[in-house]
Amino acid sequence: AGARGAAGALPPRARYTAAVLRELPAWRPRAYRLSLDGTVLETEAVLVAVASTTTYGGGLRIAPDARCDDGLADVVVVRALSRPALLAVLPTVFAGWHTRHPAVTVHRAARVEVALADPGAAPLVAHGDGEPMAALPVVCEVAPGALRLLA
Repeated sequence: AGARGAAGALPPRARYTAAVLRELPAWRPRAYRLSLDGTVLETEAVLVAVASTTTYGGGLRIAPDARCDDGLADVVVVRALSRPALLAVLPTVFAGWHTRHPAVTVHRAARVEVALADPGAAPLVAHGDGEPMAALPVVCEVAPGALRLLA
């Protein structure tokens, strides 16, 4: 079992918090180029999250106003913050209050393209549901009615 078994014994919220704290030293702001339904936004951020539901990662309410049935993705952008400021914001994500922080913006779009603003920058891998998916650039597109959900 080892470390994995010990981490698995933690509640989901604690596991996700521990994972974020392990990764935090590697987090640094990156220059992104976002295309939101064709409107281009360039920003420096430590996190860009594209979500169609409110929560992920053990109850993090990353996109507290997202709706899985509105045909739009919520794009949460956390602009450059110092590590201490980022640590201060982290606990507020569980309640969805991070969106009140001045460094956090939420956009909505049906088609979202996420790329690094500098094509020569070191590659960055996008994750989906905690799993590595593909190197940027990536395109996320909402397909209304493609999935039936019972809620």
